[in-house]
Formats: sequence, C-alpha cells, structure tokens
Amino acid sequence: MVTSSAGDNKHHLWRLVRGAQAVLRDTVLEAGAYGHSGGIGDMRENAFRNFLARFFPPRWGMKKARIIDSRGGVTPEHDIVVYRADWAVRFLASNDPSLLPVESVLHVVEVKSRLQSRDLEQVRKSLRKLDALTCAWQEPNGQDVLEARVVNPCGRVGYSVVDLNGISLGPLGERCPWFRGLMLSIRDDDKKMEFLNAHGGDELDLVVGPGACVCFLLALTGALLAADADLAGRVPALDSYWFGGVEAFTDAESELGQHATIQRPTSGREL
Repeated sequence: MVTSSAGDNKHHLWRLVRGAQAVLRDTVLEAGAYGHSGGIGDMRENAFRNFLARFFPPRWGMKKARIIDSRGGVTPEHDIVVYRADWAVRFLASNDPSLLPVESVLHVVEVKSRLQSRDLEQVRKSLRKLDALTCAWQEPNGQDVLEARVVNPCGRVGYSVVDLNGISLGPLGERCPWFRGLMLSIRDDDKKMEFLNAHGGDELDLVVGPGACVCFLLALTGALLAADADLAGRVPALDSYWFGGVEAFTDAESELGQHATIQRPTSGREL
C-alpha cells in the first residue's frame, strides 16, 4: 500500500472544492446531532449527493435507485446511482422514478454512516446482483449486442464507498482484496481525511490530508468520463425492455393486440 499526504494548495479549483468540502463536513456533523438514525442517513446522503452535483455536468444525473435490465433482473436500492440522464427511460408514472435501465448507469456510490467490514460484504453482494444484469446495445451498424458483465474491471460501471464517520480506510482495504473501487472517509478534521484508490492488483493508494476529498473527486470524475466515453457510437436497445426481454410478455402480439400493415392505394390525388 502506497501512502501519501495531500497538503494545501493555492489553485483556484482547489479552493472551490475545499469550500464545498467544508459545507459537506459541516452538514455531516449537523446530521449527527439530529439524533434519529433514519433521518441522519438521509441527510448525509443528500449532503454528499449535493456535493457531487456541484461539479458534475447536467448530462450526469444522480439519484437513489434500483437498476434493472431488459430480462427482468433488478438490484437492491443503491444510495447514489450516477447515470446518463438522456438515456434514463422513465418506467414509472412518477416524475422521480426509482428504476434505471442498466445501460444508462455509469457509477454506483454507497454512503455509509459508519463503514465496517460487514458493510463492504453487503456492498459486494449488491455488486454481484448488478454484475448479473445484461446490457442490451445497438451498434452504429444497427446490430444488437448483449453484454453479460457490468461491474468494473470486467464491465464498464465503477463503484465507490463513502464513510461519513471518519474511519481509517487502510485496514479495511487490506482485509477486502476483492475491492476494486474508490473509498472516501470524511472527518471533522481536514488533516485526517482519507481517500483509498483500489485500482487493481495488490496495490492500494491511500491519501491522507486535506486533499483526500479533492483526489476522490478527481478519480471519480475520471472514472465517469472513461465510462461515458466507452459508450461512444452505441445506444441502448431500449425496445428490448418492451418486447425482446420482458418475460411477462411471453406472447407480445396476443398481449398487446394484433399488428398489421396497411397498404395504401397507388392511385390518388397528389398534394
């Protein structure tokens, strides 16, 4: 494991992120004084979602949601799903649907009030359900392609875990060799903030200090840009949700009505 210390900097962007980080830290502390576990979790999740929203472009939406595929697969609810907003078909009548097609998903962030080893095991089980989904794509030549792996490194979707109660991340990362994502630990003291990047192999990069949140944001943004760029030239085959993959419609023609082609007369008045 490689450990580095992130100090202060005079760069304008650095100051902007540090300012947002201070607001996030104060909101987390305020939520801790609220006293109700359910309310604390919602307040902290909203605070972190708002922190990310300050830096992400409008095309990337964020919400608490479950993820589905065209074959009927569905995941448990994830705290924050970052997705392509222009590809998020609304499956529910509500203006704020909680179901997102897997093709639109770029990254999953789980927010924990106090991260422990068992929480990472829950994250692992949740990621397995996500990885079991199937993406349905349409290539530029019109050919439909199915992808059986979703989660990075075999798939495109990355994941992060954020602890809002300031634990030490190094031991956790070493005890969970399967983890291949990003971790952030937020503390009331900027000098004790931690960022862990488990990018592959046996190497873990651990950053401790005021720059941990900045490094997390840079790494997360880089992962999102890479996942988004990987979609270039392809579009989701969303018609498969209505016909090809929905098991409930075993006979789409009989369920939805008869389909016919009407031949117009060749003769008639021209406009």
